[in-house]
Amino acid sequence: MATLDEQVGWWSRQAAHDLVIARSNRENGFHDACALMCQQASEKYLKALTIKVTAAAPPKTHQCERLAALLSAPEAVLDAARLVESDYMESRYPDAAEGVPFELFTDADSADHLEAAEVIERWVLEQLMPAP
Repeated sequence: MATLDEQVGWWSRQAAHDLVIARSNRENGFHDACALMCQQASEKYLKALTIKVTAAAPPKTHQCERLAALLSAPEAVLDAARLVESDYMESRYPDAAEGVPFELFTDADSADHLEAAEVIERWVLEQLMPAP
């Protein structure tokens, strides 16, 4: 069985990889996929920190705001979590988007989602750094 530190590392590395994919999606004009990958990266970063803080498996949820709240995240992180979570379904499903997701999401949406995911990334990584 993996140690807690190994699990934190797994979640963090996958989150970082998801952000690389999000940036690539934006560069290639796949703005719906960028939004989705920003949500995924944020969720995984928050779950990594949850494992570190609680020494237990993270909750089975896709709700970034809930995860951030459980971690007593500052308001800026809660705002970022709300933003990345807001389009989780709409970026994937035409019925949720009331249209075709890849036709609806714009570069400005990608920029907003990436900025929010990076706020979460920075805060989580700061929390994961060992105290001096």
